[in-house]
Amino acid sequence: MLAACLVASACASSAPPPPPPTPPRLPLPERTATTPGTILVAQLDGLPLARREAAVLAGFERGNVPPFLATLVPVTLRASLGGRERVATIWCTADCFGLGTDEDWLRLPIT
Repeated sequence: MLAACLVASACASSAPPPPPPTPPRLPLPERTATTPGTILVAQLDGLPLARREAAVLAGFERGNVPPFLATLVPVTLRASLGGRERVATIWCTADCFGLGTDEDWLRLPIT
């Protein structure tokens, strides 16, 4: 009987886990143009670096970033420091920089 009371007490006193936070979004410009990745490849192919980078920036300024890249995902880091466990959650993009649509996007290294 006492064990049942202790279990019931422990269950009653443990708070439910907090709901997951709403994922933050990158503060991107309003999406005014959408150029699929396959078209971007043809437009950027063969351009010198400076012109390619200018075209990528122009696409970004038009908001041509896939929506899935704008929603950040949590990454939890754990480390033992001074004998104590430390936990931190950082928010990151799901992939590197890209332009296009969720269905047809181009991963772009930029300088």
